[in-house]
Amino acid sequence: MSERVRGNGPFAKFRRMSAEHGMTAAAAELFQDANIAVSLRGRTASWGRTGIPVLFIGDHRKGLEPAVFAAAMGQVGRRDIHFLGLPFGITNKVAHALDERNVNFVLPVWPRYLAKDSPKRGREKKLKPKQRVMKLVFGRRLSRKEIDERNGRSLSQAADKLRQGECLYISPTGSSGKRMDAEWYSGVGTILAKLNPAEREKTLVVPFVCEGDYNPMRLARSMARRVLRIPSLPQQIVVSFGKEHQSVYQLVGNKTDPADITDILKRYYLRRMSGNL
Repeated sequence: MSERVRGNGPFAKFRRMSAEHGMTAAAAELFQDANIAVSLRGRTASWGRTGIPVLFIGDHRKGLEPAVFAAAMGQVGRRDIHFLGLPFGITNKVAHALDERNVNFVLPVWPRYLAKDSPKRGREKKLKPKQRVMKLVFGRRLSRKEIDERNGRSLSQAADKLRQGECLYISPTGSSGKRMDAEWYSGVGTILAKLNPAEREKTLVVPFVCEGDYNPMRLARSMARRVLRIPSLPQQIVVSFGKEHQSVYQLVGNKTDPADITDILKRYYLRRMSGNL
C-alpha cells in the first residue's frame, strides 16, 4: 500500500502539480483533495495578474498561514509568491522536500536570539518556551554579525522580487501566535526603503487575514485521512483581503527610515483590517 500511496497519493500528485503548474496551484489542489475549502473574500482584480508586484501583509497566529495563503494564491493563478521565514521552519522544509526547485519559495531570516554571542544576562528569561527549544536545537551556530549579514541579503532579495513584479508575503510580528496589533519588526520597512519612487508606485500593499476554525492538528488529520483514503469532515478557511489597496508610494512617499515605514504600514493594516482581528 505504501507504494500505491507514494505513487498515486496526494503528495505524489502535489509534486507533479508543483512541477507542472507551480507550488501555489499544487497547494490549492492539495487542500481541495483533503476536503478543506479555502475561499477568498475581497478584491483580487487589481493584483491577480502575473507581473504586478505585491506586498501581502498578514498574520501568523496559527503557524499555518503560509500554506493557506499559497492555496489561495493558487486559485487566482499567482505562482510567483515568496515568504520571509525561518530557514529551518516547516514551510521551508516542506516546500523544499516536495519540490527541490522551490529554493526561493522561502527567503530565510534568522532570529538574533539564536546567535552564539547573544547576550545571556536577563535574555533567557524573556524567551518563550518555543524560542528556548529553538535556541537549544538551532542556536550557537552563527554570530550576530553573521545573522545580520544573512538577514540583510534576504531582505535585499525580497526587494528584488518586488522589483521583478513578483509577490512577497510577510508577517511582521515574527513568530506565530502573535496578533497583528503586537509589536512589528522593521524588516518590512527595510525592504520598502530599498525601492525607488517609481518602484514604490508600482508595488501594491495588500493586507489580509485568514479566518476560520482551523488549527495544525485538524489540518494534519484531514491530510492524513486523505492519504489513507478515509473521508474527512469538510473544513472552511476564508482569506479576507482589505477592501482597498494602495501603492507603497501612496502610503510612505519618499520616506527612507525603516522604523517610520513600518509604523505607517502597521497603522494602515490595523485601520483596514480592524473588523477581522
